Amino acid sequence: MAEQDTLSSHFGGNRIPTEKVPSLTSGMRAEQDTYRSYFGDHSFPTGKMVPPRAEQETFGSAFGGNRIPTEKMVPPRAEQETFDSAFGGHPISTEKPSKFSLSSLGKASTSNTSHSGAEQDRYGSHFIPPWNPQVNATAIGLLQRSFLPAIASNTSLSLISYTIARLTNRLELKDYLWPLGPLVASWTAALQRQNFDVSRTWSSLAYPQKLILAGLTAWSLRLFYRIASRSYARGEDDPRYTGMKEEPGFWNKSLFSMFLPEALVQSVISLPFTMSLAAPEILIATSPLPGNPGWQIAGAAGVFFFAAGYALEVSADSQLESHKQSGDSGLLREGVWSIVRHPNYLGDALIHASFPLVLYGAGLFHPLMLLAPAANYAFLRFVGGDKENEETQEERYSKTDGAKYAQFQQYKSEKNSFWPSPDELQNKWLWIIAGIGAGGVALERGLREFL
Repeated sequence: MAEQDTLSSHFGGNRIPTEKVPSLTSGMRAEQDTYRSYFGDHSFPTGKMVPPRAEQETFGSAFGGNRIPTEKMVPPRAEQETFDSAFGGHPISTEKPSKFSLSSLGKASTSNTSHSGAEQDRYGSHFIPPWNPQVNATAIGLLQRSFLPAIASNTSLSLISYTIARLTNRLELKDYLWPLGPLVASWTAALQRQNFDVSRTWSSLAYPQKLILAGLTAWSLRLFYRIASRSYARGEDDPRYTGMKEEPGFWNKSLFSMFLPEALVQSVISLPFTMSLAAPEILIATSPLPGNPGWQIAGAAGVFFFAAGYALEVSADSQLESHKQSGDSGLLREGVWSIVRHPNYLGDALIHASFPLVLYGAGLFHPLMLLAPAANYAFLRFVGGDKENEETQEERYSKTDGAKYAQFQQYKSEKNSFWPSPDELQNKWLWIIAGIGAGGVALERGLREFL
């Protein structure tokens, strides 16, 4: 007999009622139900062991008066899903994101966050399955997403160009790919993320991506027009290649000695674009967020280099064309050609150096991107740029125009080939180009508010 039965008078003068206590719903038992024989009721049940239960299930009424559901286990949830009201008053969206959009990074959804600034509200996609969960954030994974597709694209274009060049005996057709190769590879990297929808692709890009893609497009189309228009007006192959084609077995060797190696260089030059457009999520995951003055200075320097380089390249080509049309048979040494002997190549190098700087300022940088301006510079200086150009000029002038050959030798003694000497600080054209670069920085700051 329980103590309450023996000493009933001490509990109000009445005996503890002996009526059978109504059984609670199976699975919801207090201790008194389980061991009721100790409290004046029936014997301890021996048919089966009482299943272990959490305190919340045993005393459900103490937690709002309702039973905890026992039909199925509650699916495992992140704390943000269980207590969503603490993160803006709304549950985290469960819609599966379509594709990664860099433009939405860091922007809270006004429909889901109220005025909350919690990280869970701003980056809700971190708590639901991503559209592409298998991301290799290593350098190898980055190259797989960016460099290998560029290699495939540029190699295909190179094979087509080689076939046409061999059939027409016009080696200069390979030069068409110098601006087109990086452009095709970069736009392909961007478009494939949005099923090749141009409008959706452009709207999905973040401002830094739009900036470098627009810069690449401007550089590429201008240079392609320059090469194609000169080729059409000339009506024959570039004089630089005339002697090369006379070598025995030239066309059999040129595919492996010229076309395919240049396709490789073009793929390396494309790295800043293909990396930032094909795999921005990898760059974000491996780069610190931008914001300190150093990043801002780098971004501004990138815009300065692009504006100055583009102005230098355009001015050099424009002044050279005007000089030819004027009928002057002498060597052009005025204008931007008074800064260095190859201002167009210097401008091209500045343009390609600008893109990694812009991406570094935006937090979309990877050290492998530095290979692009390095490869471009090496090619311009030591392979197909000023070295090849000057060798051809000296040979041609020495055979056909002695006066021009003498001018060229004097020009070489007075001006550097690629980089301006300290004496050029007194050259007004150097400061004109620098002023255009500074104006480009100011213009970009204004455009940023609208893009």
